[in-house]
Amino acid sequence: MPSTSIWKSWLPAPIRRLAGVRARIWAVFLAGATVTLAAAVLAIAAFGSASRQADHIAAVSVPILQRVADAVEQANQLAALAPSQMSANSEAELATLLEQGQQVSKALQQTVATLPRPDYQRQLSVYIESLDSNLESMNRVTRARLTLRDQINADVDEASRITDALRIVLSPIGAAMNNDSTRARQLYALQEIKIEIHLLHSLITRVGFEPDRLRVAKETNAAQDALDRIDLRLTEMPSGGIRDVVIKAVTQLQALMFGEQNVPLQQMQRLEARQQADDLLESNRSQMNALRRLQRAIQADTASDVAASTAAMSRAFNWARTALIALALFAVAGALLLGWLFAGPLLGNRLVALAHGVEDMAGGKLDTAIADKGNDEIGRLAEALRQFQGLARERARIENELSRLANFDALTSLPNRHLLHQRANDLIEHSARAGQRFAVLFVDLDRFKPVNDSQGHEVGDLVLHEAAGRLQHSVRRTDMLGRLGGDEFVLLMEMSHNISDAELVAEKIIEVLREPFRVGEKNFFIGASIGISRYPDDGHDFAELLRKADAAMYNAKALGGNSTAIYREEMNVAVSKRLEMESALRHALDTGELEVWYQPKAQLQDGRISGAEALIRWRRDGKLISPAEFIPLAEETGLIVPIGAYVLRQAAVDAVHWRAIAGDRFSVAVNLSSRQLIHPEQLVLAVEEALQNSGLPAAALELEVTESLLMQNLSAASLLLEDLRHKGHRIAVDDFGTGYASLSYVKNLPIDILKIDQTFVRGLPTDAGDIAVASALLGLGKALNFVMVAEGVETVEQRDYLRERGCQIMQGYYLSKPLPAAQFEQWLQGQQSAAA
Repeated sequence: MPSTSIWKSWLPAPIRRLAGVRARIWAVFLAGATVTLAAAVLAIAAFGSASRQADHIAAVSVPILQRVADAVEQANQLAALAPSQMSANSEAELATLLEQGQQVSKALQQTVATLPRPDYQRQLSVYIESLDSNLESMNRVTRARLTLRDQINADVDEASRITDALRIVLSPIGAAMNNDSTRARQLYALQEIKIEIHLLHSLITRVGFEPDRLRVAKETNAAQDALDRIDLRLTEMPSGGIRDVVIKAVTQLQALMFGEQNVPLQQMQRLEARQQADDLLESNRSQMNALRRLQRAIQADTASDVAASTAAMSRAFNWARTALIALALFAVAGALLLGWLFAGPLLGNRLVALAHGVEDMAGGKLDTAIADKGNDEIGRLAEALRQFQGLARERARIENELSRLANFDALTSLPNRHLLHQRANDLIEHSARAGQRFAVLFVDLDRFKPVNDSQGHEVGDLVLHEAAGRLQHSVRRTDMLGRLGGDEFVLLMEMSHNISDAELVAEKIIEVLREPFRVGEKNFFIGASIGISRYPDDGHDFAELLRKADAAMYNAKALGGNSTAIYREEMNVAVSKRLEMESALRHALDTGELEVWYQPKAQLQDGRISGAEALIRWRRDGKLISPAEFIPLAEETGLIVPIGAYVLRQAAVDAVHWRAIAGDRFSVAVNLSSRQLIHPEQLVLAVEEALQNSGLPAAALELEVTESLLMQNLSAASLLLEDLRHKGHRIAVDDFGTGYASLSYVKNLPIDILKIDQTFVRGLPTDAGDIAVASALLGLGKALNFVMVAEGVETVEQRDYLRERGCQIMQGYYLSKPLPAAQFEQWLQGQQSAAA
């Protein structure tokens, strides 16, 4: 076979020249096509790598971030249980806290191995070890407290048994001695011993359940004084059986108080264990900062990975598209070259179709290129490009979703606190340049928390969603509405030089929120209080404007709600005072500043003292603070619940002691608050614990509710009061005549006692209006067989008038003003002595 050079030599010179040109064209064409193909392959590989990285972020990093966020939220809830919220008898609360802590630890342990960086794993492991250590210590403390509580209960029961046995033994002996006039002095000594033993038993009971160390020490000293007085009285008793019985019982009680059992020491140890639990809780809260920093670091890394992956995919997609288009152009050029060299007109139509396909791809008409069945190569290339575009759009969707979650509230879809701050700062910058003004409206729903607490969070979420919708329809499109959290919303609105623009919008908001919220078959009346601050009059940064709008909102809420207040400088003082009082009130129970006072009640027919009403007082820095100042604050913050439980416990203990003085018909009345009625299970438990710890019979504890409070949630209150009445308590309606109760409701409610408000007693027996109202109320009580109590009785004339009209019991300054427990006891002893 001849060589190439020989073969070429056979050809004519023009043909050899043409062949050389074609060879060079083919060489250049093939080199360009190879380079372009290699670039396309590399670009597609880079795009695939970036896509896999993005898929890994979506499948691994985002779920890790969500798990860490869930664990941090649980840890936040665990840390939110502040020591000030733990009562002295909080073993059940500590057990619940331990269970929550173990759940948090388990969730965090499952998250450790999934974290992308070893330093993150080490940080989270350190927090878990610290949390587990705290939980183990808290478990140990809880077991110790439970053991001490059981021992104290057993000792108190033993003291009750000893006292009851001694009372049974001494009662007939006292009667026998009473018939012997020669032994009057011994009888007096025996009576004094019985009173001191009753007091000693009461002190042992109070020490066993006293939440304050100073009070424990004080009552321990009082017990020692009672023992000394008993020893002194025993010297006046003749030796023999009676004296020996008393000495034996006193010795047993002394052993409980100061012997091996040593109730005060056990209670001190119990309180020390409680302090240890509080310290562990506080330690856990301080460690939360490290966990929050770890969460922010993981969020930052995830966001950075998403941004880097998206950028890499975008670059790779652009490279691939360019390379594929270039490759398609080379294919077209090659086809043309082949046609020019060999096929010519046979391939003309095919080349024209390929050119149109490339033109469609370059113009973005991928569907047209794919639909052309005559261009398989172009169709495959267009299909690949469309798949690349779909992946890019999916990455963009994920990035947009992450941005939405970071800037908008999940429940209402309104801007959240983060985005609100950004928009407010932009508005401040714009207003400063343009010399414009705007207002910040702080909107707080008035009665949302009782609805949320009583009906559950699902109903509360529906109410919040509806409230957000009403707010959106009440503001202008140019205004910025956002949700801070809970039941708080903020509106940023541009305004003219007149503040009336903001006031008009605020009034419109109040009107739309005043309408009832219907959820299911129930209507809820919420309302709103709105505070307004202005830029630049009230501040030059958003934090300051928000704080002052918040202060104005609290001023509007103090006016009764459903109102608007514009910020004034003096509001800062009021808000600071309110915050300071709230902080002081939270510690008042632990520091012994709260006291229970008593105002007596007496039978109108014979003047016998029948009981007393327990009233809470706050003595701070030696001065009494009016209940009108701190009771509404306690209601608003929820502190009224532990305060009410404290009043129940203390009133029950004091009533047991005073029944030994005034007789078994003596009863004590305790007022119930709206917050206590919202949580019936907690109220019933608090009442049962007060009776169990004190030994007071249920019939001796009256429970009072005001008429207006009763009508707020009639059906639920009726069921709760019926349950309490079934347990033996008497139910009283306080301030009767001032609310809105109809006679049909009063007739069917589980009520035993009606208390006539003092406003209808003050004008008796001269004011015709008071006479008419009082007579009507007394007639109603007699017809429905209620016990009628008149409040605010101050004069003999009022007493006589009420007695003549059939009123059974009176209460007021005619008998006595409210007194501290010690002074009330002296007053009661004086009344009993005078009656005797």
